[in-house]
Amino acid sequence: MGQVKDVAEAGAELGKRMAQVGNWSKLTQAREQGFYADAVAQAARARQAATSSREQLTRLMGLWGKQLDYKLPERLPDLPKMATDLPDIESLAMQQRLDLQAIRLETEGLASNLGLTKA
Repeated sequence: MGQVKDVAEAGAELGKRMAQVGNWSKLTQAREQGFYADAVAQAARARQAATSSREQLTRLMGLWGKQLDYKLPERLPDLPKMATDLPDIESLAMQQRLDLQAIRLETEGLASNLGLTKA
């Protein structure tokens, strides 16, 4: 969008100069000015959308302080040629889920506080 804005700005400046010397009509100059105004508005919307998306990603990752200075790569790495064979991937994923670990610890703490034992 920045490149489109720059090109539209050059076109608007050309239109202004061409109209000053009488080579373009006011209508043609107005069209160039309108295109430039639209490009500026779209570039501003694109910057705002990028900022909003980055803020949302930051919140989802739970970052704050010095962590906010992260850099995103230009592109993701290529996929591996062959998929890794992990037969027990589901049980491993369930063991490593943080929400389930927190619930397990909370339940164990509650059982300990109530004096419950394993039967």
